[in-house]
Amino acid sequence: MSSSSAPYSVVTGAVEGYKLTIDPEKNVYSAGETVTVTSQLANLTGENIITEITTTVYYPNGTAAQVNYSQTDTSGEAMVNYSIPPLQGSFTAITEATVYGITRKENTSFNVGDLVVNVSTDRTVYNTLERAGINVKVMENDSATVADVTLKIYDPNNVKVFEETKNTISYWTDTSDADFNAGTLSNVNVTGGSVTLATQTPGHYYTYGSLTSKVYEGGSSMDWGKLLWSATTHPSDSIILYTRTSQNNITWSDWVQGSYNGEIQNSSRYIQYRAVFATSDDTKTPTLEDVTIELAVPLDFSFSFSDSPLGIYTLKAGASKSGNAGFNVTVIELDRFDISASPDKPFIQHQGLSWSAEQRTTGAAVQMPMSA
Repeated sequence: MSSSSAPYSVVTGAVEGYKLTIDPEKNVYSAGETVTVTSQLANLTGENIITEITTTVYYPNGTAAQVNYSQTDTSGEAMVNYSIPPLQGSFTAITEATVYGITRKENTSFNVGDLVVNVSTDRTVYNTLERAGINVKVMENDSATVADVTLKIYDPNNVKVFEETKNTISYWTDTSDADFNAGTLSNVNVTGGSVTLATQTPGHYYTYGSLTSKVYEGGSSMDWGKLLWSATTHPSDSIILYTRTSQNNITWSDWVQGSYNGEIQNSSRYIQYRAVFATSDDTKTPTLEDVTIELAVPLDFSFSFSDSPLGIYTLKAGASKSGNAGFNVTVIELDRFDISASPDKPFIQHQGLSWSAEQRTTGAAVQMPMSA
């Protein structure tokens, strides 16, 4: 939300007189470590600002863990040390300062343990009646993971104006002839959206066959969910499902037998399943109707600014999975602005043209030199 060009900067209609940054030493920590978070203030000509800064560290569940009030030194920096408790998840630190009557907030996050929540927005500054697009992605051990996600948005008065809960789970399902035929078939037949053993002679099936699915790509490393399938079998026959995974579609893991509704253990970019058919009575065949692989996907949220107060809005995204938690905070701004400009002479020239533009934001007018 900040810019560093001089002497003035306009970022989507917001006039900013200084920039504020915050950074931890690193992004991943272990419980018991001490994290040092550094905030820095500087005006747009690069000169450091000495003033009071408030830095708040949040637990993964969104509650405040530590609040520090400190003053920046001659280099414009203020450092906060925080001892990490035995708690996993994504911690968030927010720094806040008010300079020239303008309040700015910036945020950062650091992960303790395995669960990380990443929040991104399509813009940082919005105008009245616009819609904010928000994306949340949950990671575990550097892979997208299946988790429950709750997004809460608070207005500049710290009033909650939005809350929605979703799950990152999605599905790939093979259930049609085209789905199954996209794989590799051996002694099996696909018809009517089902897979059976193929007939070896009239009235008699092969006693063994298999279907190996096409390769599915998650786009990035995925923490796969559950393996599900629907099948009809007899006491004399069976269908066993296996999965294998790969990071590069070249080197693959061994085939691992899956259990119905069981978790797929490996994290990877690529995945395949194999269905193995067998019967001891060649007059009967097992039938496979569908196969589903669960996967994790980023979540999209949407929030509309309608008769909303101007200022900084705080987005809090929390994720939970099997007792583990992650949390992240980011900020966006609602501003009302219009720009009017006129040349200093009635005729346009290719060189030497100068303009005087008046920027209006929340009722204040600022004269800004601009050059063509």
